[in-house]
Amino acid sequence: MKHLRIEEETRIRHKRGKVGQSVHHVSAAGSSSHKGKSGGQNKKNFGPKKQSFKKPGHQNPNSKPKRAGPWHVCGEIGHYARECKDRKSIPVAHAVEKVTDMVASVNLGEIFMISSLTREICARGWFVDTGAIVHVCGQRESFRTYQPMPHGMVVVCAYGHRAEVLGRSDVRLTFTRGEWVTLRDVLHVPTISKGLVSADKFDKGGFKMVLERGKIVITKARRYVGRANNTSGMYRLCLRDEGNMSGPSVESGVASVSSVGMGGMSVFSDASDSLMEGGYEKISPLFTPYDLQNMTSVHHLGFMGPAYSISAACATSNFCFCAAANHIREGEADLMIAGGSEAALNPIGVASLAATNALSKRNHDPQTARRPWDKDRNGFVIGEGAGVLVMESLEHAMKRGAPILAEFLGGAVNCDAYHVTNPRPDGFGVSSCIQMSL
Repeated sequence: MKHLRIEEETRIRHKRGKVGQSVHHVSAAGSSSHKGKSGGQNKKNFGPKKQSFKKPGHQNPNSKPKRAGPWHVCGEIGHYARECKDRKSIPVAHAVEKVTDMVASVNLGEIFMISSLTREICARGWFVDTGAIVHVCGQRESFRTYQPMPHGMVVVCAYGHRAEVLGRSDVRLTFTRGEWVTLRDVLHVPTISKGLVSADKFDKGGFKMVLERGKIVITKARRYVGRANNTSGMYRLCLRDEGNMSGPSVESGVASVSSVGMGGMSVFSDASDSLMEGGYEKISPLFTPYDLQNMTSVHHLGFMGPAYSISAACATSNFCFCAAANHIREGEADLMIAGGSEAALNPIGVASLAATNALSKRNHDPQTARRPWDKDRNGFVIGEGAGVLVMESLEHAMKRGAPILAEFLGGAVNCDAYHVTNPRPDGFGVSSCIQMSL
């Protein structure tokens, strides 16, 4: 019995210790702090009570059955609400959540950690960063005052990239409804184009963030302050002036040239179906803007340089690369986003290619229908895809510390002026284009 009593005491300590375990957090200054409840009881209560030892398979007839349906917090079946590991009132769940947040935001001396930060081209504005422990801004104009920082302070972004901190100050943000907040001790990092609001510091300032229906609602003392909408996986604050981050002098040197091989076939296909089903009133008034497929990207990224679309069938993306390179050479832009996309898997798109006998008819063996280098090939298999390159001058790339993957040596554009699909027999069109590109 003595041996069984020791086992029972150990089991009780282990069970209660899970709920009341202590957690050591790493604070922003690098020191250690103790947090959590003991959760334990006096040793005199650890002994086995009456009827503590039960036969295997024995069940108390007076005990209530476990919850039959799924619990709304975690979705699991077979436990009470008070036993749910994801319940925020349980110290263990609260402690684990805090530890997870702190691991992503450890301050090591003069190195600040910033989670999920886009190092390259990204949308301007202010975004909520749940992993950052500091506020970050890339535009000097946004600061009310300015305090230069000593050389050597850096922030560590995603993929281990480090960016230098030049200064620190306060930034005032005004939401769309007129409510405003002041961010204290915002770090000035010129290589970061977007502003980052640390959710941890926001919470310590008395603000509460609640995620609901795809947006973050910000309140303080139960009073609505503003919101942040989901934008490409990050939550962008809805501000009146964007914190002075949208000046033309910042964005005019960046541009976009994009393309579609068949001129927005999916947009025309959907509009045609709407016209046949309900008449012209069913056509969206944004039908024409939808066809300008680069418009969404430049609005989202805030690029104010040359922006237009090219439609040149299969060679469309090559046209875009040459056009982007020329804009950079002429000094009209420092950086260009160039590429193409196509989504022609709709009735009119497939029918148009079938009418030209361009599609493979190998229906008896579809797995081998795509044979571009086979002498017995009889057409291609239609699909969807996209590809985009970031092209910029060498000076601009080195200034922002971008990894250079390739060099654009030259390019040219011409035509055979011979036939719709067949090339010139003498190959003069191809040879002259190669010579011009060199």
